Amino acid sequence: MRNKPKGKYLSASRIKAMESCSWAYWCNYHLKIPQPPSDALAMGSICHELFEILQLPENKEHYDLIVANKTFEASTLAEKHMLDGIKKYNLNEDQYHLMNKMILVGLNEDFYVDGCSELLEPEFNFDITGEDYDYRIYGLMDKLAVFKKEKVVEIHDYKTSKQKFRGDDLNSNIQAMMYSLAAKKLWPKLKPIVKFVFLRFPKATIQQLEFSDDALKGFEAYLEEFYKKLINYNEDDAVSNFAADNPKPSDGGWGGCLNCGFARYEGHLKKDGTEM
Repeated sequence: MRNKPKGKYLSASRIKAMESCSWAYWCNYHLKIPQPPSDALAMGSICHELFEILQLPENKEHYDLIVANKTFEASTLAEKHMLDGIKKYNLNEDQYHLMNKMILVGLNEDFYVDGCSELLEPEFNFDITGEDYDYRIYGLMDKLAVFKKEKVVEIHDYKTSKQKFRGDDLNSNIQAMMYSLAAKKLWPKLKPIVKFVFLRFPKATIQQLEFSDDALKGFEAYLEEFYKKLINYNEDDAVSNFAADNPKPSDGGWGGCLNCGFARYEGHLKKDGTEM
């Protein structure tokens, strides 16, 4: 795992946390309270790491074995990685089979990006400071493919979520805009295109987003405002915007009190008998 940079910076996850629940942001990023990974995050981490391993040229034979046999069990390298991850995060057999399906979706979705001029190293990190606007952004991009003739750079990002983006989460996606801005700063002559690869959707796997230069310029102004909040954030800000106080979005998307769950009282049980 790469070390995060020192000092204050914005990331897509930090902005989302600050927008959705100020207290969760305070606990995670200022108090630094340890957060045990959810099963979904654990599965995402395991799958991402395997994609990173298989993208390396020396591991192409393992990719071929998995795709030909339609299971990661065909590769000793991949199977060991998956079993180690399952043991580490205490996952179950159903999650094991689900990850097998997600891995196959990712590997069959133009994994090596045919036709690109260059496929950059996996988990490409950026650390960029604004010029016309005052901000600093940092993040990791799962996969970057450069098309020199077409003057395009594609950013591929794997998603293990049960839902695709919709509404504002799609059209004004913070992560996609941040990746696009970073790519534009790094490769000014190339047009950035973001492709979200939803691993739980074998059909219609990709959601693709592009932004104009004007939209990215406006996003820089937005980042500047958030960076000012980040620099001066205190406990008064932390209690100003609880997720439970925010209404559920009118477009039916996720947000608001959903961050805090549905439980109406302590010990409220779900239909399967587990506690909410």
